[in-house]
Amino acid sequence: MTDTPAPATGTVQAGDETGSRTARAWRHGWVVETAAVGAAVLVHMVRPVTWRRSVRREFVHFMGIAGVDIVPTVVIAAILAGLGLLFQGLWWLEQVGQGQPVRNIIHTVLVREVAPLAVGLLSIGHSGLIIVNELSRMRADGRLRALDSQGIDPFVLFVVPRVAALSVSLFCLTMLFAAIAPAAGLLTALLLGVTNLSFSAVLVSVLSTIGAQGYAVLPLKSLGIGFAIGTVCCVTAMAEPSNPNRSGDDARLAVGFFRSLFLMFLVSGTISILVR
Repeated sequence: MTDTPAPATGTVQAGDETGSRTARAWRHGWVVETAAVGAAVLVHMVRPVTWRRSVRREFVHFMGIAGVDIVPTVVIAAILAGLGLLFQGLWWLEQVGQGQPVRNIIHTVLVREVAPLAVGLLSIGHSGLIIVNELSRMRADGRLRALDSQGIDPFVLFVVPRVAALSVSLFCLTMLFAAIAPAAGLLTALLLGVTNLSFSAVLVSVLSTIGAQGYAVLPLKSLGIGFAIGTVCCVTAMAEPSNPNRSGDDARLAVGFFRSLFLMFLVSGTISILVR
């Protein structure tokens, strides 16, 4: 009587486990892809031959979407931040009597930390999701393949101008936020009699508290956050879906949102650590 060999269930399970571990590990491959695409975008951005008329048209078009369209929202957010942080801080400091050290912390946090993060969050919800939606639909409809077959590089035509426009727009909006938020808080404090100082004296105090180093951080953070958001949204939109069961637009938008959020805090924290 011949013994029948038992099925090699352990081998199959081991193979499945190895494959699943590899798949789970490669889910984080978007970080490497984003870094590679970001490097390619930087190379193309500094080349004058990249900025042909069609690319410049896309850049101006998306500047209107990422910059002009979101200005009212940024202004409202800056006023609320100035009232909620600076005005209430000045009021409580006058009540307690412990003024200057805590006031300096409030001024620095408002401009160096709150401004780029608040504008970055607004840009993710508006401009970043627009990038994901537009490019993913172009990819699904075959328009990107059609342009590529005609000798037109979709990367240069769509990705480079959008990343550049989002970076410049986020820089300009961050400067607008940093100018409006302290002014709104100071004006409200003066109108309600919270502080006895003049507007010019308080404004000079705020500017001196932030310092040259603080204003050097703003361009670095705003440009870096805008570049990271634009790059990761383009990568998310143009990548193959990792899970065929969740290849819809809503899933892709959610993935782009959380990836952008992660990179925003990563860039902001890294620059804050490097530039103290």
